[in-house]
Amino acid sequence: MANLESSSGWDSVRRLAVRWVAGLAGAGLAWLGPTTGAAQPAFSLAGNVRSLFSALNDYPNPNLAWEREDGVSSDTILRLIGEGQLRDGWTCEIHGAQRVRFETLEGAGAGRFGWGEPVSATGRYRATREDGMWAEHEDGSAELSLDRLSLKVALSKADILLGRQAVNFNQAYFWNPLDVFAPFGPLQFDRDYKTGVDAARVDVPLGRLGGVNLIGALGGETERDDVSWEGSALLARAFANWRDWDWALQGGKICGGYMAGGGASGELGLLAVRGEAAHFEPDERNGFSSIGLTGHAEVVLGAGRRFFDSLDVEAEYFFNGAGESEHLNAALPRLAAGTSRQMGRQFLGTAVRYEIHPRWTGSLLWILSFTDGSSVLQPGLAFSASEGCDLLLGGLAGLGEDLDGTTVESEFGAYPDILYVELKLYF
Repeated sequence: MANLESSSGWDSVRRLAVRWVAGLAGAGLAWLGPTTGAAQPAFSLAGNVRSLFSALNDYPNPNLAWEREDGVSSDTILRLIGEGQLRDGWTCEIHGAQRVRFETLEGAGAGRFGWGEPVSATGRYRATREDGMWAEHEDGSAELSLDRLSLKVALSKADILLGRQAVNFNQAYFWNPLDVFAPFGPLQFDRDYKTGVDAARVDVPLGRLGGVNLIGALGGETERDDVSWEGSALLARAFANWRDWDWALQGGKICGGYMAGGGASGELGLLAVRGEAAHFEPDERNGFSSIGLTGHAEVVLGAGRRFFDSLDVEAEYFFNGAGESEHLNAALPRLAAGTSRQMGRQFLGTAVRYEIHPRWTGSLLWILSFTDGSSVLQPGLAFSASEGCDLLLGGLAGLGEDLDGTTVESEFGAYPDILYVELKLYF
C-alpha cells in the first residue's frame, strides 16, 4: 500500500473525518434544540462486513491491447450504521464505510457484477466530490466513505428527508427504466445495499395506498463533474393502488435531459405481472450528443410465478432505445457513461430460484441478447449459516462472439469467466 504518512493520504482522511464530525455535531444540535413533549433520544449502532473474492479466466485487459489474461480480486467493505431519534418526529441515519480492494488486473473482479458500482455512476448524483482514498497501490486501495447522512422530519401532512439517502423507484428486477438514481445492474447478485445520493425528498401520502413523491438531487453529468443544473435532477412521482394493482407515474428533469414514464404491477391469474416504460429526451446543452445519445424509450415487461412454495421463476423482456441494433461499438460510450443500460436493443432475462433446504437456496440467471444472439449465465448458491452470517457461491460465463481487435462483436461474448465467494457478517 501507499505510504500512509503521505500528505495526500492523510488529507483525505482528515476531510472525511471533518464531514463525519460535522454530521454528528448537526445531529447533536438538533437533539439539544428545545422541543415541547419531546421523546427521549434513542440511537442504535449496527454494521456488517462483506468480503468478496473472485477468480477470473480470459479477462480482456484493455491496458494490454485487449490481451486475454487470468487474475484474482478481493473486495471487502466494513460498514457501520447509526440510526436514531433526535426528538419527536426527527430521525437521522449515518452510514460510514471502509473499503479495501485488491486485484491483479485493473478494473477486474466480480464486484462490478455483484455489489460494486451499478450501471449509472455512483457519484453522479452527489453534491460533494470527496476523495476518501487514503492508501493506494497499483494492485489495491483503501477508501473511507460516507455512504449515507440524512435527516428525516415527520410532519402531519408529509415526510421530509434531507441529505445522502437511498432512492429506489422500480417495479422490475433486471432493468428499471424508472429507477434513475444509481440503479442496480441486471447481473448484481447482492442487492442488500443501495448507493446513496444527495437529495431532498418530500413524501405526501394521499389515502392509505397512494401518495406523491417530490425529489431534488444535486449532481454532475459524470461523477467527476462539478454540480450543475444539467447534471442534477428534479422529479415528481405519483403512485396509487387501484383494483389490486400498483400504479406509478413520474416525470421531470434528470441528468442530461428530461424523462417521463410509468409502471404497474399486479396479478393476472396465476402470474405476478409487472411493467415499466420511460422516455428520455436529452437537453441540447449537455455533452451526451457526442456519444450519439438521442431521445429514446425504454420498456420492460415481466412475469413470474412461485411453485410449491420453494421454486420461483421470473422472466423479463427489455427494449433499450439507447442501444444499437448492430455496430455495438457505437453504444459502448453510452454504457460507460451510464446513459444506456445495455449496448444492444432487445433482451430477455430469466431467473430461477429454488429452496433446496431452509438454509440452502440455488439460483440460475440467464440473459439473452436478441441483437446478436449472445448470452450470459450466472449460477449461484446461497447458504444461511445463521441470522448473522451468509455465504454466497457462484459464477458467471459469457457466451457469444469475442472481441475482434477492439471491435465489440457481441453484448456478452467478451465477458470473462468468473468464480466468486462472498461472506457476509452482520452485527
